[in-house]
Amino acid sequence: MRNLLMVFLLCSGWLNSSAQDCNLTLKGHVEDSDTKDQLSGATVNIRSLNLELTTDENGDFAFAKLCPGTYEIEVTHVGCEPITQKITVTRNTHVDLLLPHLKNNLEEVIVSGSRQPANTGFKQELSGTRLEQASGLSLAEALAKLNGVTMLQTGSTIAKPVIHGLHSNRILTINNGVRQEGQQWGNEHAPEIDPFIADKLVVIKGVDELKYGSDAIGGVILVDPRPLRYLPGNHGEVNTVYFTNNNQYVVSGVFEHQLKKTPAFSYRLQGTFKRGANVRTPDYRLNNSAIREENFSVTAGWKKEHYNLEAFYSQFHTVAGIFTGSHIGNLTDLKEAIAAPKPDDIFLNEKGYKINRPNQEVLHRLFKLRSILYKGAHKFQLTMAAQYNERKEFDIVRSSTNVKPQLNLSILTLTEDLSWEHPAVFNLKGTAGISFMQQDNSYTGRYFIPHYVSATYGGYWLEKWKKNKW
Repeated sequence: MRNLLMVFLLCSGWLNSSAQDCNLTLKGHVEDSDTKDQLSGATVNIRSLNLELTTDENGDFAFAKLCPGTYEIEVTHVGCEPITQKITVTRNTHVDLLLPHLKNNLEEVIVSGSRQPANTGFKQELSGTRLEQASGLSLAEALAKLNGVTMLQTGSTIAKPVIHGLHSNRILTINNGVRQEGQQWGNEHAPEIDPFIADKLVVIKGVDELKYGSDAIGGVILVDPRPLRYLPGNHGEVNTVYFTNNNQYVVSGVFEHQLKKTPAFSYRLQGTFKRGANVRTPDYRLNNSAIREENFSVTAGWKKEHYNLEAFYSQFHTVAGIFTGSHIGNLTDLKEAIAAPKPDDIFLNEKGYKINRPNQEVLHRLFKLRSILYKGAHKFQLTMAAQYNERKEFDIVRSSTNVKPQLNLSILTLTEDLSWEHPAVFNLKGTAGISFMQQDNSYTGRYFIPHYVSATYGGYWLEKWKKNKW
């Protein structure tokens, strides 16, 4: 019995001694075996313990609180071949590790290039970081960051792009592949587009603009959203912007999803809300210069190997106040306003987001269906779209019970576009297409533009010839 007790005590002491030995240290030094340089920044990894260290400036490292045993050490360093070495630790241990220098034998490098023909026009693009920096700005304000593009601004809330001195009907805007149709003829008629839907903004001037319309004298503005997501999973993004001048805040969000069980189907939801109070100058605030904007869009797509379908719907709605002091009744009022050092105090220094008369309210809806068919190296594309644009202008009236607009303009537009792109034949590569448009213009309230219906059709064929260095 006494002997059994002694054996039990000896075993217990051995176990306790083994438990206490998990306090060993493994130190090491890493060098380049060829140059004998001390390797700082080398990564030393014991994968079985999920431990990783980086050597110091002298190439040294130390693992503490190790238990006795055999460990596989992996060492890597930029410029050296990685090594793996087994090290047995029974007491505090030091090892020297030598890494072979990495020998890179470069293959033959050939640099070639070709001279492209001079471009008779120009193409400017706003995307990436530059587009992010323009977040919260209107379409015209964002495009004004491109060379050759300025803006025509009416008051503090209304702006439209100007390309080489031309604007309004002299510029075509293509919104997600559809020609934008609205009341763009007036100086105070800004494009009804939410810049947050765009992945890039492109301005084209030259021969390539002809396929968008013969009336694109000033150029073409392309508002291109990013392609739909066709990878499994989803993606969400929220952007917020705040402007201190008029306490304007902007919130815009987007959500994309590709169905795992139906990989051919993908969709995107997007929306923007903007609200700004009366604008402040260095000395005073301008009454009734607030703005409110609510926009949203929905995109859905079905993509297969040889064809794809896409549906898009967007709605743009804005209410913009017009500075009360700019509302004049005759030429004498205009001359007095220009000659005055500042507007009359009755029109100044109101704070808040309230929008009174005069103001304008604009609503623009767009629905688009697009199908693409690939037949060998040929590409056929059919796009059909419907747009409805309504513009209401509210002037100052005597009766507070009069809530009707003094001018109400509306446009219903239908467009059909068919294009064909063919592969290179005899060094010629090109595209051809036909376009149709039907439009109904109407008004209520004060007579300004007659009610009329128009129909337009056209075609184009562009070929580009390239051979060798030509």
